[in-house]
Amino acid sequence: MDQQIIDHLKSTYPEVISSDQLYKICRSSKRTVRYYLENNFIPCIDSGKKTRRYQIRLDDVIAFLFEREENPALYKPRQNYYAGQKKTKRVKVESRTNNIDLALLREFLLEYLSEYEDVISPKEASDITGYSLNTVSRWCTEGTLKCFYICNRIKIPKEYLADFLASERGVKVVRKSDKHLDILLAFFDYMKEHKKKA
Repeated sequence: MDQQIIDHLKSTYPEVISSDQLYKICRSSKRTVRYYLENNFIPCIDSGKKTRRYQIRLDDVIAFLFEREENPALYKPRQNYYAGQKKTKRVKVESRTNNIDLALLREFLLEYLSEYEDVISPKEASDITGYSLNTVSRWCTEGTLKCFYICNRIKIPKEYLADFLASERGVKVVRKSDKHLDILLAFFDYMKEHKKKA
């Protein structure tokens, strides 16, 4: 995690954040973030309330992100932690993709990807979407995911990744990865907030 990302986080979020802000920063599901908090991987103040339960210092989050980047295996939820959750998550997503607002989804994705460089590698696209590097490379080769080449290396403008994920083809991927499902669930929350403001 470079200084540019740290500066972006500090200019975007307050010194003390909520769990809703935390899952956006960590790019993780709410359940995974709860795992981090319940196991004290990220220090927090727990009020025990049903809403706005946690208060988390942004500096502690940044320190956690550094540590997770260095030792990802240490922070992986225990086996069977998500038992029974994946099917429910998939049903929730698939039942809502028929009439999805693709323009709003693209707007959300550009915000979601704002901490990344304008041009990313297939490996970064793989990390973001949860699909294998082979799958991302195949999408690029087929032209499904637009890209360009520099010294025979694939480079993907993040806007092109947003375009793909917010396309009919992207939304209708049959076997969605966990990360893709999490992105869409986060979008549905974003859509609710957008409707409230409208």
